[in-house]
Amino acid sequence: MKDIGNVEDLCPYCSKRLTKRPQRKAKCPYCGEFILVRTRPTDRKRVLVTESQAKEIETQWNEIQSIPPPRIEKKEGFDDEKKKLTQKFGREPLHNDVVWSLLNKDLIEHSRSQHWALYRNTLFEMGELLRSESKWSDALNKYFEVCYLDLNGPGNYGDVSDIDPELLRAAIGNRLVPFDPVEGALSSGVLARVEYLVNHLQLDSGMARTQFLAVATKLGTALRLPMRPDVAWKSIEEELFGAW
Repeated sequence: MKDIGNVEDLCPYCSKRLTKRPQRKAKCPYCGEFILVRTRPTDRKRVLVTESQAKEIETQWNEIQSIPPPRIEKKEGFDDEKKKLTQKFGREPLHNDVVWSLLNKDLIEHSRSQHWALYRNTLFEMGELLRSESKWSDALNKYFEVCYLDLNGPGNYGDVSDIDPELLRAAIGNRLVPFDPVEGALSSGVLARVEYLVNHLQLDSGMARTQFLAVATKLGTALRLPMRPDVAWKSIEEELFGAW
């Protein structure tokens, strides 16, 4: 998605600087065109836009809030996994059940290989799959896990236990760690989904915090994540409830 609109106090039509930033629809004192104010999904900033740009932003939000396609046909190993599950349960599984099984296997493999950024991406795929099935709360839990991992700065170093530590430090420096919060950052795309689901489920800040901490505490203990869940929540809460 592209960034749309002006973050600065500039008319989106004539680019003249405005003496007062409008908070809602207002006419430009220079060109006479109506300026609209919208929150764009790419970085969730309030921007000044033209009427056509407002429609573009609405389209972007609709794309995020719509139910995503599960993309089951493109998942590698789908047919083989479907046969295995059919033999295991004595019946043909649902397509999404096959994909879920493959995603779980991906999590195990990424964990074993210490490819934590890929692990994070798989959690996001799980969230998308759950959202496609209208399992709103479960999808929100997966997106919360993604946010928590993002703030912990997941890396893809892989298994380096058999490599001489001195050689590793010489090659890539001293920051050879599976998670580094210094490198952590929230994804605006994931935050947009979280915000949508929090609103859809009618969760206030306290309810969302309780749900996040339950998920993050379990994940943080399992993966030994360096950032405490309550510290991570402060960053997420500011984005969701304190931005505007």
